[in-house]
Amino acid sequence: MRAINWLGLIGGVASIALVVLSPYIPWWRLTVGEDLFVVNTSPFNFNFNFLGSSFTIPVILALNLSSILMLLISGMIMIVYSLNPSKTYSKRLLYFAYKKPMYSVILFLTGIIILTLTLNLMFNFNIPIHGDSQVSISNVAQATTIILPVKTSFYWPLWFAILTAIMCIAARIYHKNIK
Repeated sequence: MRAINWLGLIGGVASIALVVLSPYIPWWRLTVGEDLFVVNTSPFNFNFNFLGSSFTIPVILALNLSSILMLLISGMIMIVYSLNPSKTYSKRLLYFAYKKPMYSVILFLTGIIILTLTLNLMFNFNIPIHGDSQVSISNVAQATTIILPVKTSFYWPLWFAILTAIMCIAARIYHKNIK
């Protein structure tokens, strides 16, 4: 009977599914005011709306496209490995592919933490990583203060990405048991 690394197969398919779903459903959303300013982000898609107008930053778009290609190729390689885990080349395929979903999750969460800390420290905007808050913008010259509600939230593709990373790491651990 042919050996198959089922954990790797699930992780590979989940990686490809993550690439397909993430451009449409953000991993994290920041909303300021009543949709005055909205940021939807994942490693594969970043867009923001200001007063209903959508903006795209070309450098971030290029990074998103490279992330899509990286995880897509990683998922396909993980599937190829999983169907032939006892071949001589399989270990190299596994070592290339199993870390990519984990890197995506870690780098994404690190970016969100750095963004919120930077906004808190530089501009004194109390933006939570997950939850509700208020931001006060003061104009000393006109003696006015504007208070805007801020809401941030994680969405289910982030949890799916974490599960995908766990499956790929489990495939690496399980590889020792395949003969």
